[in-house]
Amino acid sequence: MSAAIYAARAKIDHVVIQGELGGQLMKASYLENWPGSSSILGGELAKDMESQTKQLGSKFIADLVENVNFDVNPFEIKLTNNCVIKANSIIIATGIQRKKLKVSGEDKYLGAGIAVCAYCDAPLFQDKTVVVVGGGHSALKELGIIKKYTNKITLINNSSKLNAPKMLADYATDDPDIKILSNCEVKEITGDGQKATGVKVYNKATRKFFNLPADGIFIAIGTKPNSGPFKQLNRNKHGEIEVDCNGKSSIEGVFAAGDVSDKTHHQAVTASAAGYACAMEAEKYLCSTTECLEKRESLYH
Repeated sequence: MSAAIYAARAKIDHVVIQGELGGQLMKASYLENWPGSSSILGGELAKDMESQTKQLGSKFIADLVENVNFDVNPFEIKLTNNCVIKANSIIIATGIQRKKLKVSGEDKYLGAGIAVCAYCDAPLFQDKTVVVVGGGHSALKELGIIKKYTNKITLINNSSKLNAPKMLADYATDDPDIKILSNCEVKEITGDGQKATGVKVYNKATRKFFNLPADGIFIAIGTKPNSGPFKQLNRNKHGEIEVDCNGKSSIEGVFAAGDVSDKTHHQAVTASAAGYACAMEAEKYLCSTTECLEKRESLYH
């Protein structure tokens, strides 16, 4: 949205292809690190940004990108409805998909006791009982943030050992406040109809089920960038689009911002700034094209 806001204010002819409003913002509860607001719902922020963008004149297409032909000029973007859009420059801000447990209660209580971002939601569980699901790099990074707010933490790992760098693994195993349940799987998110209240766990070693009460449940079993339609671009081993410090991809005129890119700081505020920067770079690129230069020269002759 931030890229579209800049494009609209700069009078750049553009269109926003929007699949899901707000992406991961819609799955966050309260953001307490957004400048100018001490606390705001992720969904509310996403709607405010969309409203602002539309007020500035941005055009929206409610669809998904199926593939892009980067071998032609202008680029050709094919949507799932078979519509083809031609563009001289493209900014990709498709975000990520967080991997799901695919258990009962997960969708129902997402944002109501179930969290997917410790930076956003950990402060909501100050001194409360928290369960973290996962045993890899994502889960152990979340632990470090959550530990700042509570010492009542249980990590549920479906494997016999933690799959993360030794430093992170040692942090979890050496902390007496973090209880680790290995070889255990979450089979259900339980709740009272309004919010999540715990998890139903299966112990693969004992082959027994047990219930674990919790005020907050953080699901951290990994993510997948939404970069599938952009296979012609250079991507890292995780599927993230490789960009330089200005958001430029391996193809000139194509930029990427936010979680779909290989930048390390995956936060709403940094993604927003990156989108704005990409729009500025796209404007600079468009003004350097032969067509733009010819128009500029015609003004003086």
